[in-house]
Amino acid sequence: MNEVRRRFAREIAERSGVENPRIEAAFAQVPRESFLGPGPWLTLPDESGYRSTPSADPAHLYADVAVAIDAARMLNNGSPGMLARWIDMLDLAEGDSVAHLGCSIGYYSAILAEVVGASGRVIAVELDPELHARARRALKSWGQVEVRQADAIEEPRERVDAILAHAGVTHAAPQWLASVGVGGRIAMAVTAVRPSTRIRRIVRNHAGRILVLKREALGWSARFGERIGVQAMLGGRDRVLQRVLADSMSGADPMGESVRSLRLDVHDLASSCWAHGAGYCLSTCPPGESR
Repeated sequence: MNEVRRRFAREIAERSGVENPRIEAAFAQVPRESFLGPGPWLTLPDESGYRSTPSADPAHLYADVAVAIDAARMLNNGSPGMLARWIDMLDLAEGDSVAHLGCSIGYYSAILAEVVGASGRVIAVELDPELHARARRALKSWGQVEVRQADAIEEPRERVDAILAHAGVTHAAPQWLASVGVGGRIAMAVTAVRPSTRIRRIVRNHAGRILVLKREALGWSARFGERIGVQAMLGGRDRVLQRVLADSMSGADPMGESVRSLRLDVHDLASSCWAHGAGYCLSTCPPGESR
């Protein structure tokens, strides 16, 4: 399977356009079948729904498809290409510390562990007891990973270089913002609208975009990435902000291309406010500026 994984990793890196070579090496190293268990497996190659693999050959897992963890709950191990791009947006380096919030069965926590290396640290957080137990078993080979059963909204409890919030939210939790210093990054799925296609039958919660925040000396820079559809993070949604985001995502700049910063100060609604909330505003102004 080593050669199969190497080809898979190369294809993921090329198709996804990832810039960090450590990400390709990570996908080549981590056996996906060790996290997903014995096959055959249910995959989600397109919007039409789940399809069973022809056999229990692990080679079927090395494609850019989501794979069911619990089909009854529509809970999946996400598409590798999407996660490769998501991880790439965090600009991780060897030795970094990263919190993976909503780690599920831990496959992408292992990918993160390979990216940051033995000198780095991964805090993998999962609230669901069954998923936490599976992740803890599967991640035993990565000594730099700590698996916690905890509420992702309250984690990490220590300073880290980066956070990957692996579920749909309307905003960055205060604990996340407090856990990264200057230069720290947070990548999360900001979701507020229903999918416009048949994928709504698969992604029952919300669709939106990946948002990357970076703490600068003068505040938080912000930039949106690709579209995403994921299940919601428990406790990660604010009803008022959801309505504001839904309006913004259907307005004059639905992609959020003009967004440049996250403002945490209380201020009046202005023309620079792309999504304005009380003390939490995605703004078109650069960090530290207001108008």
